[in-house]
Amino acid sequence: SDGVHAVASPKGEAYGDAALARAITSTRLLPAAEVPRAILRELTGHRGRSMPDDDALVVCLDWHGR
Repeated sequence: SDGVHAVASPKGEAYGDAALARAITSTRLLPAAEVPRAILRELTGHRGRSMPDDDALVVCLDWHGR
């Protein structure tokens, strides 16, 4: 969601694609159910405060198939 990409740091820097890619890579060994929570914690750290200005949606699917 744009609430993930657009999260601004205290300096006004957007979280963006590169930070999201790093967060996804860093959670690759976690169970799928724990990945959204880990990424939302990362967003909170980037934002520098616990209350968001916008909603943020993170979904992780654990796919076992072709």
